[in-house]
Amino acid sequence: MSGARRYGHGLVLGKFYPPHAGHHHLVRTAQDQCERLTVLVCAASVESVPLADRVAWMREEHPGADVVG
Repeated sequence: MSGARRYGHGLVLGKFYPPHAGHHHLVRTAQDQCERLTVLVCAASVESVPLADRVAWMREEHPGADVVG
């Protein structure tokens, strides 16, 4: 994005339960606008898809982001 503001650190948070194309578009857009990006994967004990799986999926799809659970 020529001339667009570039941010030092961005944050995207969500459950990614499961991650879909819209989630990935959001993360890629944020990565394009930030020097550094953290993706926070949120979870609740009642969910059937383990947090560790969702973190692994997001890390695989977005290796340039710091994905944490």
